Amino acid sequence: MKEPTPPHGDHVPPSVLDELRAAFGSRDLAGSPEPEHTGPEHTGPEPVLTAPPVARHTIRIGGDDELPDAVYLDAPGPAAERSTAEMRGATAGTTITGTRIVIGDELEASGAFDAVEVPSRSMDPRLRARRVAVKRAQGRKRLLWVAAIGGVVLVVVAVLAVFASSLFSVEVIDVQGAVYSQARYGEQFQRVIDEMQSDPVLLVDTRRAERELESIPWVERAFVRTDFPNRVVIDIRERRPLATYQGSDERYRVIDADGRVLDVLVGRPVDYMLLSGVGPDLEPGSMSGTQFAEAAQMVGALPSELRAITESASVDATTGDLGLQLAGGVSVRIGTFDRLDAKLARLLQQVRDGLDGIGRLDVSTDEVIETPAGVG
Repeated sequence: MKEPTPPHGDHVPPSVLDELRAAFGSRDLAGSPEPEHTGPEHTGPEPVLTAPPVARHTIRIGGDDELPDAVYLDAPGPAAERSTAEMRGATAGTTITGTRIVIGDELEASGAFDAVEVPSRSMDPRLRARRVAVKRAQGRKRLLWVAAIGGVVLVVVAVLAVFASSLFSVEVIDVQGAVYSQARYGEQFQRVIDEMQSDPVLLVDTRRAERELESIPWVERAFVRTDFPNRVVIDIRERRPLATYQGSDERYRVIDADGRVLDVLVGRPVDYMLLSGVGPDLEPGSMSGTQFAEAAQMVGALPSELRAITESASVDATTGDLGLQLAGGVSVRIGTFDRLDAKLARLLQQVRDGLDGIGRLDVSTDEVIETPAGVG
């Protein structure tokens, strides 16, 4: 096969012109009718093929006439929207410069193109400068926030350091309500006070002090609070002693409504109701049990009119029955602890009616049973 002979200079073979006419119509590529050839020979220089330049199109997306900054993307090659007529008008010598796409500031500000790397040659210099300025402003803003937070932390640390210093140490400790607890357990009480003395007022462990004070048998609740700049207040709520009983060691135990042993004494304390019989030998802070707790609660529930004539109370360790010994030798059976208010009300009515000739009363049921003196 014979290789085609390339054209020299501006000479275009007639066969090439015939093929271009067949592809683009009978219109002359140069814009004028083509003279017919009468033979293979022709004279004069061959015409230069030219084509009108393709118009440059601008597509605006989300643009705003009032916003000057924009991004220009030069898309190489023919645009998809280019008309058929424009394509037919192109020739081999046509230079297609591309389509300009203008992206408005709205899309730019939305961040939709943050992940798209735009060549620097396609970015408007004003937009590039604006981006740099925005990033610098954001960096300065973050730096100011960090500096502000750091300053606040330093101020707080400095204030705490001053308050935790010896300038605000505990100098005064006031104690309220500790009548029996401080008198009977003064050494333990003083140890708690000494632990707080001279400590910075903001560092006083008030909860630990409360726990240590509440371990004292007489203390029911302890409240410890600090009073800036150098004062601590201790408020004590003591337990209420109600009755006492004698143990096998002949020492007397003072108990409250919970049956808690508040104190152990050698002699009988006359200020508290005596529970007849022998009870368990317990140390302060121990619990004497449910039966002794119910007997103490019965003593605490006695109306003043009955308390004035009651000499002692009793509790049966086997059955749990409660009883009272009234002045004049009258013995009263209360029974179990349930419905105690109704039983005491019956006893009070019987006392008001008179106890002459009565040696024993049973108010454990709705019907009061009277036993004359000297019988059984």
